[in-house]
Amino acid sequence: MRISFRSVASLCLVASCLAAVSVPAAAQIQKCNDTNGYVYGQYFVTAWTQNYNGWYCRTWDGNNNDQIWYLWINLQQNSTTQSAGFDAGVGRNESGGTRLTRMDDSDRINRGMYYKFTNGLIPQNGANYYMGPKTIVSTTQFYSGLNGQYECYIVDNSNLSPSAFANNYNLQYVSQGTYDGATYKHYSRQLGQINQVFSIRQNYRTQGWSSVNWIQRQWVLSGLVPGSAWNLGWKINIETAGKFANGSECGFTDLNLPWNNQ
Repeated sequence: MRISFRSVASLCLVASCLAAVSVPAAAQIQKCNDTNGYVYGQYFVTAWTQNYNGWYCRTWDGNNNDQIWYLWINLQQNSTTQSAGFDAGVGRNESGGTRLTRMDDSDRINRGMYYKFTNGLIPQNGANYYMGPKTIVSTTQFYSGLNGQYECYIVDNSNLSPSAFANNYNLQYVSQGTYDGATYKHYSRQLGQINQVFSIRQNYRTQGWSSVNWIQRQWVLSGLVPGSAWNLGWKINIETAGKFANGSECGFTDLNLPWNNQ
């Protein structure tokens, strides 16, 4: 899974945003075997692969208000190794594509995002997936160095149970809290020079409002991330690792990703 093996190049989310390709809004877009970031009206669509052996497609569509209706992913991954990873996500585009939806710790504590997740993924041979909001936080803007990197996940759904997820990746329990009608347990681990944070929902879901700012606030209060490091932003995200059968697909619909000034 991506959380186990990660190349330095794959960390450069912001750099890929800076090189984003603009495509017309209000038209269906499909990109296959392509990890470019795409600006679509007010949104930004991302992708990443590592050691990927197979194919994948992202399809998205919107309306005349530059609002994405859905992001749909089809994939087939032939490698059985956990280092064979893929992810795709969507966030609000801001500042010319240099960041995704930003949620500040203090002044926008009630901010969040709404999504619906449709799951048709077919993992094989011990493959894994997980889904939920994600942010990459940097204390050194635009990844000028690695020591200040924080890769942060809210895990709302996975084919691993919450306890199996934590055990499988040797996560260290830090704290827990109740958000959006469920308990989330907060974990951390060090992967090389990268600090990883996971908040795992204890009863998984496939749709709803995610109060990312309340969870982000708990990360800060628990000392998992510095309070001044929120210079990038949030997206809704799916990650896979290992072998997935032909016909595997998933998608995000009913998206509501607020602007910074909302």
